[in-house]
Amino acid sequence: MPYLCIIKTFLNKLETSIELTKLSILCPKTYSLDKYNNEIDFPIIIKSKYSLLSKKIYEINNKEELDYLLKTIKDKKNFIIQEYVGSINEEYTSAVYSNGDISEVITFKRKLTGGMTSFAEIVEEEVLVDYCKLIAKSFNLKGSINIQSRKVGNKFFIFEINPRLSSTIFIRDNYGFNDLMWWIKDITLSKNNLYKIDIKTKGKAILGYKYNFIE
Repeated sequence: MPYLCIIKTFLNKLETSIELTKLSILCPKTYSLDKYNNEIDFPIIIKSKYSLLSKKIYEINNKEELDYLLKTIKDKKNFIIQEYVGSINEEYTSAVYSNGDISEVITFKRKLTGGMTSFAEIVEEEVLVDYCKLIAKSFNLKGSINIQSRKVGNKFFIFEINPRLSSTIFIRDNYGFNDLMWWIKDITLSKNNLYKIDIKTKGKAILGYKYNFIE
C-alpha cells in the first residue's frame, strides 16, 4: 500500500478503528458522532476524526456533559465518540519501522505532560510486537509509524496510529532504534541496503530541560 494511502487511513480515527477490527486487533469501540446511539457507557472520549497533538479531545463523564458538548459541535460527522479504556498510567507508545521485508518495533511505557512524553521506559510486550508487525505487514508499510495503546489487565487496546515520525524519535534513537536514518537509507540507497540494527531492550528517559537517559 502506498504511504499516502496509509496516511489517509490512519489520520482518520474512525477508519483506523475499522481497519484494526478487520485484523482482529483490540481497539476501543468507536462511532461517528453523528450516528451515535448510546452504545457506550461513560466515561467516553469525543475527538475530531483528524485531531492532532491532543487537540479537540474531550473526556465526558456523564449525560449532562455529553448534552452540553453536543450543542457546541456543529460538524458532528467530523467527530468520533470512543470508549474510554484503561488508565493514563498504563499508556504505551510503539514505533514501527518496516522496509517492506522486515519490521522493527520498540515500545515505551510513557507518561505525558502537556501533550509531550515526559517519561519513557523501554518495555518488551510480545502482544504489542505481534500487533505492530501484523499492521506493518497488512498495510505493506515502508517507513515509520507510531502506535498508541493502553493496557487493560493483560490485554492491549490500540486507540490511535500516527502515520509519521513521532516525537519520541530522539529518545528511541538513543536506544538504537534509528528509524529516520533507516528510512533515508532505504529511500536513497539500493534495495539491498544493509545497516546495523542494535536495539537496546532496557532504558528510561526523563524530560527536564532536556531528556536525561538512564541505562
